[in-house]
Amino acid sequence: MAMVADTGCQSSIMPLQYVNNLGIAKRDLLPVKLTMRGAFKEDLGVIGAIAIDVRTTNALPPKFTRLLCYVSETMNKAVLCREALASLGMIHPEFPICNVNSSEIATSSHVPVDVPCSCPRRQNEPPLLPTELPPGLKATDENVDNLKKWLLEYYGSTVFNVC
Repeated sequence: MAMVADTGCQSSIMPLQYVNNLGIAKRDLLPVKLTMRGAFKEDLGVIGAIAIDVRTTNALPPKFTRLLCYVSETMNKAVLCREALASLGMIHPEFPICNVNSSEIATSSHVPVDVPCSCPRRQNEPPLLPTELPPGLKATDENVDNLKKWLLEYYGSTVFNVC
């Protein structure tokens, strides 16, 4: 079965239907006494857990891990947590920290003259972190739209390019 990789997820979870498809009945689940909540504080409907083996299908050689996966009556997708992703070698064990040898990264300082889209020309480095807001702009609820516009313009040539 396919599982969604979610580095923000603290525990792996799958729908009861997926578990049933594996030939495991609700009565066979490991009992748990917890309430798991999603990103929007919604109850994820955990009713038990199972130990599962997970392997990658797109890595050579395939990677394997075993983990405790919670089972939900309300979810419709299976989700792999950060710890499982690290165990499978899909992310660095100390994610979001990653130690990369700079000689292994192909970089280019060439910025094309003709930009074939509406994106700003890509800059090599993002601008420095601002230490203050622009004059006349205050961090208030009334200024949310203006603050958003300012951030999009400030980082527009580096962070928000979509091409």
